[in-house]
Amino acid sequence: MIPPWWGIPVILVVGIAVVWFGWWHDRRRARHAATALREPPPRPTPGLDDSPQPTYTTEDDLRAGAVHPEADPALIARRPGSPTLPAGTHGAFLDASGLATLRDPLVLVTDAPITEDHQLLSLLQCARRGARPLVIVAPAFSPDALGTLLANALSGRIASLPVTLTDADQRLRAATLTGGHVVDADDLASGFLPPHVWGTCHGWVSDATTSWVVRAA
Repeated sequence: MIPPWWGIPVILVVGIAVVWFGWWHDRRRARHAATALREPPPRPTPGLDDSPQPTYTTEDDLRAGAVHPEADPALIARRPGSPTLPAGTHGAFLDASGLATLRDPLVLVTDAPITEDHQLLSLLQCARRGARPLVIVAPAFSPDALGTLLANALSGRIASLPVTLTDADQRLRAATLTGGHVVDADDLASGFLPPHVWGTCHGWVSDATTSWVVRAA
């Protein structure tokens, strides 16, 4: 005769097995869900089922494969005697020597901090239409705005330099040196950028703290 307590160990073993299986199954489902979130979503298109899945490029991807162009030696050699501004560019835009150069750039000087992507749209469109590099002089740039400019630069779309200049008198001087006008916050937000507000110069050189406006010889 089987003792009445014999069923207790059996129930315990079965219960432990059920709990372990449930834990293992939930963990497997969670792992599959995490993998699915990291992959591009399925986007089947009628008649194009064999087409490759879309891929996504992030700012980190661009940084990882970035090769910053070396600063232009001819412009660097012109720094002595060129007007200077007490403002540099963000380190991500500098080459290995700690310098960044743009030849024949469009220059936009604004009193508005650049904090939103939409503030950049008109500026980038103007630079792209003219096939010109772009210098933006502003009192501040948000991380998102810097990321947008960096992504455009590293992807080869538009070479640009964000120059942070907090002093209003120096921003006015920057506009005067390049033949432009200081754009206020309302005009920048509305995208009102007539030709006379844009400046230009033979070349622009920046390091982390100083910028040089290189004029034509």
